[in-house]
Amino acid sequence: MHSPETVLGFDFGIKRVGVAMGNTMIGQATPLAVIQSTVNDARFAEIKALIDKWGPTKLVVGLPFHPDGAEHDMTARCRKFANQLNGRFNLPVVLVDERYSSAMIPAKRGEIIDDRAAPSSSNNTLTNMSHTDPQLLDAEALYASLLEQVKAGIAGANEPAIVGIHSGGAWIAERLARDLNLTARLGVLDVSFYRDDYAKKGLPHEVKPTHIGFDVSGASIVLVDDVLYTGRTTRAAINELFDYGRPARIMLASLVDRGERQLPVAADFVAAHTRCAPGQALRLQQTGDGKFSLTLEQNHA
Repeated sequence: MHSPETVLGFDFGIKRVGVAMGNTMIGQATPLAVIQSTVNDARFAEIKALIDKWGPTKLVVGLPFHPDGAEHDMTARCRKFANQLNGRFNLPVVLVDERYSSAMIPAKRGEIIDDRAAPSSSNNTLTNMSHTDPQLLDAEALYASLLEQVKAGIAGANEPAIVGIHSGGAWIAERLARDLNLTARLGVLDVSFYRDDYAKKGLPHEVKPTHIGFDVSGASIVLVDDVLYTGRTTRAAINELFDYGRPARIMLASLVDRGERQLPVAADFVAAHTRCAPGQALRLQQTGDGKFSLTLEQNHA
């Protein structure tokens, strides 16, 4: 069993270097610093201080290309920077294609658009590479991460509420509502009648009741699912929510994102990214005392 790894990601620029820190278990990265020094020794001294503090097992460097995949002058500079990191700190360095990260588009050749762009693109780099083995996912650790993300995300929001999608999403929503003191603003949805495959598949064996006990209109709703996959369940849930009113905002929270989207849906809060083999499904389970676990099963749907 592999232990989680700490990763530092770098977005290299001539005038500044953005740094983000992430963990391969959680699959998320956080902007850490922007190194402003243009003098090599001073720049690498700051990087050494970050490495000593966070103890990463690998480093990631974003590699920019033209949209058509052609290299340019900054591509060579980033490769050189990656080689310097490896030589100075004796850590493995992974180069990641940053072609489609908007934060990497240079305002002028060799310059980053602004101070916020560098950590943002490093965050994208780490998120893209940090796909955890589905058999190593710790549901309780992931819930703790999701709770902190949601707590920060709804701070100051107008009339926040939590709505979970049956069944796994409802379990997570109930626990989030307790931990965030939002039990009076908790709802659950069963999207069976709203799915786009309803005519083909009909109803599942067990249809659970939808319950929304608060005014949806004007609310800031965190919609919760356990595993984000094609996006079709999310679409169905949003359609059902709008039958109850017009929320001010809907934010999507998911314990795990397994990719393979069929609709343009993305989570605002997600605790881990993973990939499953064809025919496999990731299932959330809940024990009698409310603890979560994730299992990998064959999908017979």
